[in-house]
Amino acid sequence: MGGLLADELIQAYDSDFPLTQFARISLEAAALQARDGVQRLRRHSQDFRTAASAVIEQGLIQGWGPGRVTQVLRSQLGATKSKAETIARTQTSGTKTMALSISSCL
Repeated sequence: MGGLLADELIQAYDSDFPLTQFARISLEAAALQARDGVQRLRRHSQDFRTAASAVIEQGLIQGWGPGRVTQVLRSQLGATKSKAETIARTQTSGTKTMALSISSCL
């Protein structure tokens, strides 16, 4: 769901309209997280994976750090502290690495 929305936003982007990026993560990297991040959470239920991926995507787009992602995973999904911290760290750092490789190709 989030991946489709991100793809639609990328396609709808008007390059003549000046946009200011407020997060250091590219929209392309956030879209990849929405599509592929769910697969990295394969040990969890599909509902949890979908909801967690949406939280992580929102956090990346809004510039949240792992601490804020952890808080939201705990409050919205009821994840334990250690599970939320692990997911937040691995998913945000993996996507940031992906974003750097995407931006170096541009």
